[in-house]
Amino acid sequence: MYETLIQNTQAINTADRSATVQELERICREELNHFHLLWDGIERLGADPTVETPSADVSALASQGIPKVLADPRTTVGQCLEAILIAELVDNDAWERLIALAQGFNRWSINFA
Repeated sequence: MYETLIQNTQAINTADRSATVQELERICREELNHFHLLWDGIERLGADPTVETPSADVSALASQGIPKVLADPRTTVGQCLEAILIAELVDNDAWERLIALAQGFNRWSINFA
């Protein structure tokens, strides 16, 4: 999603665009790091991170609208940012739930500082 937003932002000719693109690229790298963190954690627990559960299927289906908003050529950068905000709010809640679950199992020592 961030890669699409970066492309949309790069298409705009404004003076402050480069700073915005750099910040979006930083966030995109952080999201990739989160992906790797989860992948490694799932493997350490002895599970297969490539398996998609029925719950993940439902989540993917429910979130299909966000990438569509980002890819639509009629969408403004502001509207794309609103779509990203929706995704980030869901993502933040998912991290909170994951942390609570991991602490409940007392298997991981999670430190995001």
